[in-house]
Amino acid sequence: MTLNLDAIRTGRAQCAGSGVVLSVRCIARYLAAGIYLLAFLPVHEIASIQAAELASPIPRVASGDITFDRAIIWGQTDEAAEMEVEYAVNAEFLDARRVQGPLVNASADFSGHIELDALAPATRYFYRVSFREPDEHRAGERVTSATGTFRTAPLPGSPTSVRFLFSGDLGGQGYCRHVENGYRIFSAMREQAPDFFVQNGDFIYADSPCPAQGPDGWANVPGRFPSIGDSSVDWTDLAAVSAVYRHHWRYQLEDDHLSAFLHHVPVYAQWDDHEVINDAGWAWDYWNVDSQARRGFANLVNAGREAFFQHVPLRRDSRNPERIYRHYAWGNDLDLILVDGRSYRSRNDAPDGPGKTLLGQDQLAWLKEVLGQSTATWKVVSVDVPLSVPTGGKFGRDAWANGNPDDRMGHTGFEHELVDLLRFLEERHVKNVVFLAADVHFAAQIRYAIDLNRDGEPLRFHELIAGPLAAGRRQPPVPNLDSTLHPTVLYAEGGLFNFGSVTIARGADGLPHLTAQVHDERGQTRPNSTLDLTPQ
Repeated sequence: MTLNLDAIRTGRAQCAGSGVVLSVRCIARYLAAGIYLLAFLPVHEIASIQAAELASPIPRVASGDITFDRAIIWGQTDEAAEMEVEYAVNAEFLDARRVQGPLVNASADFSGHIELDALAPATRYFYRVSFREPDEHRAGERVTSATGTFRTAPLPGSPTSVRFLFSGDLGGQGYCRHVENGYRIFSAMREQAPDFFVQNGDFIYADSPCPAQGPDGWANVPGRFPSIGDSSVDWTDLAAVSAVYRHHWRYQLEDDHLSAFLHHVPVYAQWDDHEVINDAGWAWDYWNVDSQARRGFANLVNAGREAFFQHVPLRRDSRNPERIYRHYAWGNDLDLILVDGRSYRSRNDAPDGPGKTLLGQDQLAWLKEVLGQSTATWKVVSVDVPLSVPTGGKFGRDAWANGNPDDRMGHTGFEHELVDLLRFLEERHVKNVVFLAADVHFAAQIRYAIDLNRDGEPLRFHELIAGPLAAGRRQPPVPNLDSTLHPTVLYAEGGLFNFGSVTIARGADGLPHLTAQVHDERGQTRPNSTLDLTPQ
């Protein structure tokens, strides 16, 4: 006899969510699914089913894009339902406020967003997301709910400490949800009790499958989806393409460790290439020269973008709903700036020069304006690709760096644009800039000092690299970094799953220091990875 696992998932979602009362309808669903047969299965088979099929309960919730008075609440269920959010400054939801949200349905993968406004700054909030059957179907017992929490940012100008985490690269190269441990790194991250998490990109690997057997004996909860690049996927079929992306996202979000983390830690989400397909830009007509004849690349971009928006707690700009770059202030000492290195980039295989862009003209102008006008002590710019690490392949460079003269990939990076940005910072005397990146699957801390206008006062800034969360682990290419910006490697380490932390707090000298560290998947701080920066 075999279990109807789809029915099991449906029954569990009906009955096991927080706040759900078992009803005759629920019991009937469990019996129809064959749940009672679990009593006759060997223990190891029950464990396998629990790991692979009975993942984090519906609904799933998260918060993000936090400001001093606003927050986005995201939720996802498994069938058409009306979404609402209650929120309060206490875990008992005394004097809670309620916001009615959208009717979620299959068109958005049963997910929805609700914005909370008029919040108090620097305040801990608790929220409860509920999903109810639409009025015309409501029988009275079908209500599922889940709770979460976040802290609002302090008022701009307030000298308040802040601690956040950053990383990327989840579920790539066959390192998917481990059948026993899942993505346990998120439990270690939750224990850090950060104010927020910068989700730096590659939070799915749509171009990578998740087979039961991963590399080096790694055992995965198998993902029932193909790589988006597989020849079996018809790129001209938008519905089929959308289904692939949604399956990848749901697979990630089913992990218990990640789900619990998102309940407790708000997120600022970015994307990189693997949310759509490897080493590509979304304004391109085709992926690469080897796939130039394959029709439907635009469907990948459109479906991948919508799946990203549907599965992260991001505030969409009503005037430009496809925009991802944005910035947030956390008190007097932090401006967090998130950029989009995929939507507007020139082709990777084009030669570097004045006409080549990674950010696009409008985003570059915006970035200069935000940095030039910032009064925050620290300006942290989260970029989805590194500054001096040469990346890419036979189809051209994928990050800023061109590489060194003997590099066989040639002059196909985006250095001209990067140097233009850095020259602007130097001329405007913009200080205390720190870039964040992931993408390259090792951790590093790099210091830069470059005098582009030759006035004897070099521009000094830093780059912090973290990741992977769970993906192929690489060794850093030190000393083979691009030498254009004169990088000095302060710390570099590969071969481990990891995340970075940043703390901004007053030191003994009364100044707001920025302290960066790298942590392994158990949360342990890596040796020699503590970097203490004093503001200039």
